[in-house]
Amino acid sequence: MAERSVNKAILLGRLGSDAETRFTQNGTPVSRVSLAMNRQWTDSDKQVHEETDWMSIVIWNKENLATYLTKGNQLS
Repeated sequence: MAERSVNKAILLGRLGSDAETRFTQNGTPVSRVSLAMNRQWTDSDKQVHEETDWMSIVIWNKENLATYLTKGNQLS
């Protein structure tokens, strides 16, 4: 028998664009949004570096999120 496992990720960042919500043929809402996550580190020469990673997020079967998720808002 195969074991079941759960993968969990916590994403914190700011929205790079307004959410776009579409509906499938049977009425299931699908929202898409981009999330910017910044990371900062100091190297061995004491110089600070900053980098932004972008994630594409797809959210299934939730209400019309486009009315709530707008560019620049923090998502946590």
